[in-house]
Amino acid sequence: MNKIFTVFLVFVAVTGYGQHATVILRDSLKIKTELNLISENQLKTKAGTFGLIEIYSVRIQSNESKEQNPTLVHQLLNAGIIVYVGEMKLVAEPKSSDRVVNESNQTAATIDLESKKKSWQEDDSKASFGMGIGQDYGGIGGRFTYLASPYLGIYGSGGYALAGFGYNIGLLLRMQPAKKFVPTANLMYGYNAVIVIQGASQFNKLYYGPSLGIGFISKNRNDLRNYWHFELIVPFRPSEFERDLNTLKKNPIIQNLQDPFPITLSIGYHFSF
Repeated sequence: MNKIFTVFLVFVAVTGYGQHATVILRDSLKIKTELNLISENQLKTKAGTFGLIEIYSVRIQSNESKEQNPTLVHQLLNAGIIVYVGEMKLVAEPKSSDRVVNESNQTAATIDLESKKKSWQEDDSKASFGMGIGQDYGGIGGRFTYLASPYLGIYGSGGYALAGFGYNIGLLLRMQPAKKFVPTANLMYGYNAVIVIQGASQFNKLYYGPSLGIGFISKNRNDLRNYWHFELIVPFRPSEFERDLNTLKKNPIIQNLQDPFPITLSIGYHFSF
């Protein structure tokens, strides 16, 4: 095994650093670029900077002639990234940071990659604070989310809901949390309807009940700790709201009173910590 690695070091020293490569991300996006260096768990390339945890594999062309630093390949391998040099596939052994194996030892490499995936999930941020618009932000406000596990979050929110202070508490299910694109499901209780009458604030009122939501998290490519969260929410509005709304519709003084949409939209940006 040491002989293979020694031959590889000589090979890359000749073929050159800074050479062209194809970077394949875990969302299957392929980027043809030129590799530069690894710093702070990020791969810096001519096309931009990518977090190591979002990279699935790197294929380095073998016909370049620039100066090569084998440390870059070491760092990619040790981060659980599959590396190709030409047609040769290299992966890191599970218990060594300095040895490489070829495809004949693919079983050990698969175990190592799975353990790293698990560690990425366990090292995910434990909490986030988001600001946005929607029921799960209290109307227009903020939401604090605590991750009991990479898959399950508990949150509370509060904000301005046109007729006063609105709040919601809920559970957030995150599917495939290690991915850049994370589907979500949401169960909450709190503000889910409001009546606002301009010029007649005595009729303004907030209503509370359960709601269900589905959506997705879209993580930033250069900073996976921060993300956008988009959701469609179905509120189960209380009978009191329907009764008050119908009563106001019959009031001749009140004009152009509209029924609420059966589905609402939620958009927020979150900072993890």
